[in-house]
Amino acid sequence: MSFTRKNNCRSSESYKITVESTRKEPVKVEVLETLSCSEWKITDSSLPYKVIDDSHILFELSVLAQGKAEVNYTVEYTP
Repeated sequence: MSFTRKNNCRSSESYKITVESTRKEPVKVEVLETLSCSEWKITDSSLPYKVIDDSHILFELSVLAQGKAEVNYTVEYTP
């Protein structure tokens, strides 16, 4: 995770989420992220996401058998 304050009113946070599976078959994993403010914008994302409500987004990851998958995203908050 990284954090950048753009000015007194705006901030940006970047996240890297890694999911690892020990299963012998591929799996689908849902990653539900809670955003800390109601005014936000995803400025960069390595995967598509679904907006669930004003403070949650959902990523769907496909993880290979005994493999890893990751998602990276940056969110910008405004007042």
